[in-house]
Amino acid sequence: MGGNAFTSGPTPLTTPECPPRLYYSLRDHYLSLLFPLYEEVATPVEAPSKTSYGDIDVLVSQPKSLSTETLAKALSAVRTCTTSGSPTSSFALPYPGRADAYVQLDIHLCPPGTFRWQLFHESHGDLWNLLGTTIRPFGITANDAGLHLRIPEIEELNRKRGMLFLTREPDEVLDFLGLNADVYGRPFESVEAMYEFVVGCRFFRGDSYVRDGLKANDRKRMAQRDLYRRFVDEWLTANVATVKTRGERVPGFYEGGCAGGCVGEVGGKRGV
Repeated sequence: MGGNAFTSGPTPLTTPECPPRLYYSLRDHYLSLLFPLYEEVATPVEAPSKTSYGDIDVLVSQPKSLSTETLAKALSAVRTCTTSGSPTSSFALPYPGRADAYVQLDIHLCPPGTFRWQLFHESHGDLWNLLGTTIRPFGITANDAGLHLRIPEIEELNRKRGMLFLTREPDEVLDFLGLNADVYGRPFESVEAMYEFVVGCRFFRGDSYVRDGLKANDRKRMAQRDLYRRFVDEWLTANVATVKTRGERVPGFYEGGCAGGCVGEVGGKRGV
């Protein structure tokens, strides 16, 4: 929820962002409290180069006879926020050294058998937003349930039934995409390193990011996700040579910039 679960309503709470040192200290503390309560507990690998954190996200599975009320007590939460049907519960916890501020902890309960995949898919922040744009032209989609092949003829009638499940094994997916599992398993040293990882995907084509091919969800990401926007607006054009060394000339990108123009006006806003 991006740290905003408790900032509205009749009695809003202040939930300031945490600097990295405090974030990691609190993250490890809350993980230690949750380990005895679930069979599986972990946080996704953090996005690169973050200078602050709006909340702490934890994935869990297989609770040991636990209710939201007992969990709130175990965490010393001052307030909880749950939505009917949602697998995520938010908890407002005391912010160290500030009596009037709180830390938002989001706990996401994974369905049986999906914990390892969801941890993989949620890692590195906006990475899968970029990879999703890369693989979409080939009829491939990744969501919180796994990797799927889209069948257009069925999709026209029923979008959900039009997705053919392939796998939810992370190593199989990375091998299929031509990406290094060892690199994926560690935090990226920089945003630049994450961008280079994306370009290393065997399905990467520059023209997937040209304005005419941009989907509505991608235009939304351009407006809301800074790492996604910077990749499209700035990094690709500035790193044409790097992109070309990935083994195949990338359609749509040339020495003079993006063929047809990478950036244009979309609905009155900057986009591709």
